Amino acid sequence: DEKIDHFYSELLSQNYVEKIGMLEDVPVRLDYSTLDLTDEAGHSVDIYRLCCNQTCLEMLGIEILEEWSDETYSDFFVYMCRSTAEKYGHMINNHVIVDHMDGWSIPVNGVISDINIGNLKDADTDGMIWIQVHKDEQHVPVHAWENMIVKISGDEDEACSMIRSFYTEKGYGETDFKAETMNNILREQIKEERHVQSLLMIFSIVCLILTSMAIIALSSYHTQVNTRT
Repeated sequence: DEKIDHFYSELLSQNYVEKIGMLEDVPVRLDYSTLDLTDEAGHSVDIYRLCCNQTCLEMLGIEILEEWSDETYSDFFVYMCRSTAEKYGHMINNHVIVDHMDGWSIPVNGVISDINIGNLKDADTDGMIWIQVHKDEQHVPVHAWENMIVKISGDEDEACSMIRSFYTEKGYGETDFKAETMNNILREQIKEERHVQSLLMIFSIVCLILTSMAIIALSSYHTQVNTRT
């Protein structure tokens, strides 16, 4: 309930920081739907959405493929992933998507490149994926988004340590603040898959050894039989 202070300007002034983007969370952690709407047939469609500012969109490497309109929704531009637009394009009329149960509507500003959300072990997302981008390029929310994505210069681990020290000096403790590199986030996401991969590799090696032993034993047996003959 307390105001979250990002110390955006102070952090941006550090010599190891190049850019700062604001966002709800990184896409690989977006594993649940935050909204749903009803189509003309009465079917409910889950919506996975990520809120961020334009700087963050650029830093995540998400490309805007099509621009349809400049109408905003609560100071946000709404973009659908390409696969979402292809699958649910029939629900968009005059660049507006409508919920056929409650009647609310949201303008759709265009199409962006596809992004992967959730963990690799999660099931394929069955629903819409869209991003709400604040019209202010460097928008810093008062409380809604708790996360920042920081582009740094130099060694990433060293810079991450410096960022931790920066917020510690501002009064943030380990219980209410966490700094980690994107590489570590991704490694953590695929840790389980790496364990499974290691087990499969060991199993494959054991199978090869057993197969080789069987072939050698068979060859030895046939050699002995042929020798006796």
